[in-house]
Formats: sequence, structure tokens, C-alpha cells
Amino acid sequence: NGQSPPIAILPRNLDHFLISQIDGPVIAGTPVTITLQAVTTTHDLVKSFVGTVNLSVSTGEGTVSPIILGPFDEGAWSGEIVFTKAANDVSISVDDGATPVHSGLSNPFIVTPGSFEKLQVLLPGEHPQPGLIPGKIGSPTYQQTGSQFEVIVRAVDNYWNLVSQTDDS
Repeated sequence: NGQSPPIAILPRNLDHFLISQIDGPVIAGTPVTITLQAVTTTHDLVKSFVGTVNLSVSTGEGTVSPIILGPFDEGAWSGEIVFTKAANDVSISVDDGATPVHSGLSNPFIVTPGSFEKLQVLLPGEHPQPGLIPGKIGSPTYQQTGSQFEVIVRAVDNYWNLVSQTDDS
């Protein structure tokens, strides 16, 4: 009949990961659903990829969880992640740790503080460190008895992000 049998065209090797659009602003502590796809240079899905990837965020180590995503199912993974540090121009990246590494970078987005949860007291020598427990770095410095010194009290969310307005009294 002059026709050849159907030919299956398989995607080439894994080149990088696509990360779904993250619409902001995202509220610190609120789960965000993302989808990752393992793709070729021409963005064909690599269905044979069933591994895991490492997740990192531009706001620093310890400010997103979980940090391992997967396993992938037929080249894709979908699930929730949580950001703990409020910041502008935030992005996430993923990589498979392979040699050579295959990676992906998200669009930039904003993470805003959650609602007011507590007061944070900072003594001389301490500085705020939002997004990480215990919410501050440094050690209080010794103060002279009878001398005045400055104490900073901040309204913060559950993750030590400064809350600029609160209805709580």
C-alpha cells in the first residue's frame, strides 16, 4: 500500500524545567499551588522524568517549604509551597542536581506579610530577620544600669514580617 507503519516520535533529553505563572501578591504563610514540567529545548514534555527537584527562593534559605519537590509523574509535578519572608521581586528556582544540572526559574512576584499575630521586641544588638525563626539575629548588648537605651517593638505576622497596619488593639 506504500505506507509505512506509524512512527512514535519521542521527546529528546531533558533540558530544563518550566514553572507555572505565580500570580501575586502572595501572602506569607498561605499555600500557593504551582506546576512544574520537565521539558526539552523545544518545550516538549519529558514524560520519562519521574525524579525530584530542589527548590530555592531568592529571599534566602529557609524562607520556602518544602525544599524537595516530587516525585514527578510523567514529567510533571503539581503541589503547594509556602513562602515565609515578605519581599518584592521574589522568584523561585528548581534544579535536579544532575551533571549537567537542569534548572528552571519562575516569574518575579511579590510576597506580602500575613496578618498581625504578635509583637516582636528588639533590644540593642538585635536586628530583625523576617521569615526565619526566631525572627531576629544578634545578641542583646550589655546596658549600663540607670542609663536609657532604645527598645524597638514591631507588629509582625507569624513569620516575623513587619505588618504596617493592623486593626487589632
